[in-house]
Amino acid sequence: MKKGIIGFGDMGKSLTTGLIKGGTAKEDIVVYDMNQRAVDRAVAMGIDAKEIKDLVACSDVIIFAIPKQPFVDMDMSQYDFDGKIIISCMAEVKMDALKQKFPTQQVVRVIPTLAAENGVSIVGVCFDGEADNKEEIKAMFRKVGTIIECEESELTSLTALAACGLCYAAYILNCFINTAENLGIDREVGQEIVEKTFKSAMEMGDYELLLGKIAGRGGITITGVNVMNEANVHKSIDIAFKTAYSAFLK
Repeated sequence: MKKGIIGFGDMGKSLTTGLIKGGTAKEDIVVYDMNQRAVDRAVAMGIDAKEIKDLVACSDVIIFAIPKQPFVDMDMSQYDFDGKIIISCMAEVKMDALKQKFPTQQVVRVIPTLAAENGVSIVGVCFDGEADNKEEIKAMFRKVGTIIECEESELTSLTALAACGLCYAAYILNCFINTAENLGIDREVGQEIVEKTFKSAMEMGDYELLLGKIAGRGGITITGVNVMNEANVHKSIDIAFKTAYSAFLK
């Protein structure tokens, strides 16, 4: 299927890069962006860039990766979407709003993260009823990560946990690396230590058990855990996710 991607900002570029790394031919992707610098980036990657009308005409799948307001303002009546599959990567645009724009087209909501670029995204997928090409669409996005098919009511929670969580994870990692510098460790060395430490914890799997094994023995580790508990670090993380979740609902 020829894929037309409207929007070549961070999400559009990450998705395009991940699809190509996953085996999609560059010739099967065409992009549009109103920003000439974004267009230049696409062309530099060997991706064809077209105006929206031409993109729609030559594509089987139209992927929207633009902010909510430009999508709302877009006049779809001037383009022929007949027979096209519409895929929205716009977290803030709900299925009802998509169906108002595309009442006769097959519509799919797909929410990847910027980790799509490296093929390790969590990808929430919500179909509008019984999709004719469900498996083909899921296979397309498996190129950029792990598919989680869900109801639209679950998609907001998944987006908050996966998409916002990617940023929050980067925030926490950066805090650790900054602390390494404060302890007198070279930043590059500190980053390597932090990344391998997090990877080790992930590979051990049972985080509560690991916490008990290390901090439960007393000593210096538990003193640090106590500081984090007293500062309500766990509560701050919970509030951050719930705040993001509430923002999506507005």
